[in-house]
Amino acid sequence: MKRMQIQLADEVYDRARKLCESREISFAELVRRGIEYILSVYNVASEDGQSWQPPKPRRLGWTGLSDAEIK
Repeated sequence: MKRMQIQLADEVYDRARKLCESREISFAELVRRGIEYILSVYNVASEDGQSWQPPKPRRLGWTGLSDAEIK
C-alpha cells in the first residue's frame, strides 16, 4: 500500500468528513472507495496496456454552425 498526501478545498474536506462520520468509515477508506469507483466507471486498463481515454463528446442536437464555421 502507498501513502500519499492530497489537497482539498475546505468545503470539500468538511463535507467528506461529515460523510465519514455518518457512515462510520475513515477518511482514507472514503478516498479509496472514491478512487476505486472512478476507475471502474472509466474502465481504466492498466494490465492490458491500454491507456485511459476521456469520453468522446456527444452531439446534443445543435443544428447551427458547424465546428469549422465556429472556428
